[in-house]
Amino acid sequence: MGAAVVTLPWSGQRWPGRISHGLPTFGFRNAPSGLVTRRQLRALGLCPGGHEYVAQLVWRRGTRWAALYRLDLAAPSPGATTAQLAALRRADRALRTCTDCGRVWDFRLPTSNGRTCWPCASAQEHTENQQKGHNMVAQITTVGRDETATDQDETSRTRHSLLCSQSEVCPLARYCPNTNSDTCDSGEGCSAC
Repeated sequence: MGAAVVTLPWSGQRWPGRISHGLPTFGFRNAPSGLVTRRQLRALGLCPGGHEYVAQLVWRRGTRWAALYRLDLAAPSPGATTAQLAALRRADRALRTCTDCGRVWDFRLPTSNGRTCWPCASAQEHTENQQKGHNMVAQITTVGRDETATDQDETSRTRHSLLCSQSEVCPLARYCPNTNSDTCDSGEGCSAC
């Protein structure tokens, strides 16, 4: 800031600062008493009262700034009307209500799952997973019956005949639904298979 001094036009007070864009400009935490930011006014229950800001604070090498209002010109804040408060209550209740079961929670529900509560979301996910699993089983059984049934039958017959040709006792005879004996009639495989 340097050693520049600004004379405040409304009080004649001299304060370290500079004039920038036609406004008295002060460094961070260097504003004169009687000037406050909008947030400070709100904390006091006041508002600017229709008056423009009269000075500014600048910090972070001019990248951040805040408007300064005169405290003596500030008016009491009127607050929200009853209609505004009712609208806020309705909006908050809508954000806390489950879209599936209609239960109102003490906290706002996440938008990632469509504003549903945890029990509804987990039940819905369980149902979806069950449906996906059912569809996959149906597809697998359909594919198994249509496309791979003949390949599997041929593979099992070949394996069965190889095992039967190596010994007199058929190792797959007890698993074969077509035969009741443990031995093969011929050395090449079970006659029932």
